[in-house]
Amino acid sequence: MKKQLCLLAFIAMFLLPQSIWAQCTTMPTDASSLAACNLAIALEFAPEHSQEVDNDGGSSLNGRSDFLTAIDYDGDWVCNNNWDNLTQFPNSQYNAAVYYSVVWTKTHWYIVYAYYHPRDWSNSIFDPEHENDLEGILVIVRRTGENVIDLSNAVLEGGITVFHLDFYSYRAFGSSLSADNEGIDGFLFTSGGTHPRTSQEAKGHGCKAWPQIGFDEDGTVTYKSSAANNAEFPITINDSDVKYELVDIFEGGGLWSRRNNSETFASWGKFSGDNGGDNKANAPWTWDDKNDGPSYAGDMATDPVDLFDHYFNSTFPISDCYQFLPYDCDYYINRSKKYVCQNKEVTFKINRYGNIPVNNTSVNWSYNSFLWECVAGCGSNSDELTLRAKVNITSTTSISATVNTIECGSKFFTTQIFGSTDCAVAAFHFENSSGASQNVFCPDEDIYFDGTASQNETAYYIDAWRRPIGSSGNFSWYAGLGWTQGQVPTLNLTDEFAPKQFHPGYEYEIKLAVQSANTGWMPVVHRFTVLESCCKKPVNVKYDCQTAKVSWWTLGLGNTNDPDQYWIRVTWNDPECCLTTTAPTVTQWTTTNNYFYLPYIVNSNCHSIIVGSDCSDGSIQWSSKVCSNCHHIGGGGLHMKEEGVATTESAVSTEVFPNPTKGLVNLTLSAPEDLTLSVEVYNLQGQLIKQTPEQTIPDGQFKTQMSFDDALPRGLYLVYFKTNFGSFQQKLLLQ
Repeated sequence: MKKQLCLLAFIAMFLLPQSIWAQCTTMPTDASSLAACNLAIALEFAPEHSQEVDNDGGSSLNGRSDFLTAIDYDGDWVCNNNWDNLTQFPNSQYNAAVYYSVVWTKTHWYIVYAYYHPRDWSNSIFDPEHENDLEGILVIVRRTGENVIDLSNAVLEGGITVFHLDFYSYRAFGSSLSADNEGIDGFLFTSGGTHPRTSQEAKGHGCKAWPQIGFDEDGTVTYKSSAANNAEFPITINDSDVKYELVDIFEGGGLWSRRNNSETFASWGKFSGDNGGDNKANAPWTWDDKNDGPSYAGDMATDPVDLFDHYFNSTFPISDCYQFLPYDCDYYINRSKKYVCQNKEVTFKINRYGNIPVNNTSVNWSYNSFLWECVAGCGSNSDELTLRAKVNITSTTSISATVNTIECGSKFFTTQIFGSTDCAVAAFHFENSSGASQNVFCPDEDIYFDGTASQNETAYYIDAWRRPIGSSGNFSWYAGLGWTQGQVPTLNLTDEFAPKQFHPGYEYEIKLAVQSANTGWMPVVHRFTVLESCCKKPVNVKYDCQTAKVSWWTLGLGNTNDPDQYWIRVTWNDPECCLTTTAPTVTQWTTTNNYFYLPYIVNSNCHSIIVGSDCSDGSIQWSSKVCSNCHHIGGGGLHMKEEGVATTESAVSTEVFPNPTKGLVNLTLSAPEDLTLSVEVYNLQGQLIKQTPEQTIPDGQFKTQMSFDDALPRGLYLVYFKTNFGSFQQKLLLQ
């Protein structure tokens, strides 16, 4: 029965992690120790998962179709009976499970967590259903050393979630990550410091970071990991504490061992299913974003470094040396790589049995031959690689070759296709004036371009494109240097593009193209950002009525610095916050701490607070305004249920950004405890324009996006955050 733990299970819940840690201080050398360490790592970063539940409709089964469970919940691995068997067993048979795998490199752990539902269902005949559904998240953790396991100092960097056929990327608070080829979709919130918070929609079960799912259905179940594996079944569709069991994808007789079993999979990575659309659900080794460019199906599990490098930049090293990659060589690699002389594509597949079919029908081979190699090891240093097989490819038609010496087994491998030595290759990165790699720059900081890694070029071309920071629109052409004869050097772009300037507040895209006798145009693109200021901005400003304490924390990207001091500006009787006819007055103070006690307790005045970072460049970076009324319910901030008694220990803060906006706006609210919330938007005539349904916000942390139609008149609107603590108002300007 749910929530009923015997004494042994209760003790195991606390002792199991420590017993695992006793084995996990260095990289394990045997399979059992490695499995134990992987479990410990998975437990440390196991998500707290919020599952939206819809209990309406025949396929819902009163919400059961949205509950997490195991793939073999019905006692077998036959996956085309999982839809029907969801009605056949008692609740205990459907206890919650989350599947995981851990990949090790010298610098990171890449942890896949996968959530299984027997039904991907719908209330509409126009929205197709299918049997089986497995979606989840890749959690990225930075290690402290390649041979040391120290979870207490490991850093949660971010994550990438699977939302049907799209991936969404997130950075953790304080993370070193910034966007590379894909924009970052938000923050990865945590519970307990190390447990990322994820969420899934009802019915289709697309996964995003919490709280980006709307939670506008009938209920929400919150799942949490259990070290004792006391998996549970929800009592209600709003159960807030349901334990799930972590299941190793690579356990004996488990999911990976059945990857070629026709009862479980209809084809490679496709679950067998015959309700609704046939064979629609994917295993982690075939998860794919269909429009994210040069990253490949399955990378999230089988080559996470490639996916990480495509989505993110990091100020810390990212090793491509896999110390443990359990998805081994018998995973069928299907990659497209550029034929460097002709800019054509070669598609090739490799499997552990040595059969290498290569389809080169689109390739012009007239310039050179190719050498294919399968190697075990990591990196590009030949001392780290063991050659397994090689094939010279010189034919001008389709090619098949068989090599019987591939012995990758559970080791690690890379594949390389080498062209002739006179093919031009474009490569570059950005640096600061000290020669250190960097892609986030301060205003007035020189930006250097190091293209010396380019090969065999006889001429090069550079131009620059840009868009505002935070924009998801297309880059606009900004300036170009034209063609220059010779090899690509190291350049000071700030000087080269003068009198054009790299203005603060923009993301820039630099395109380098090279050419040689055999190469007409070989481009490569990288991006950098110039910040508005290299000073951290105060965020999450809070006010405590009982102690008159103002507190905040600072947030910055890249090489931003802590401010020299902070300004605290209080506007008494602020008309934007207070219903009063008293004229406003302003008082301000400075401090070097990230908190400040007002010189006297405020027990009646309504007021507003903003905090500014006093930056070394002479600018002040101001926070959003926080309204506070310690005596009666008013414009926002902390409120009193009765005179003199605070309803909560610190202020509720709200933020609307960007503001002004052209149509898409982020709405955030931060409170120190659970609350109920709805958001309403009014025009100045008092007409309701938009609203969200009332919902419960766990831990008081709310974030969502709201879009405004182009047909809506431009001008000023009022945004009300309506909570059980009171109503909080923000002004929004549509441009």
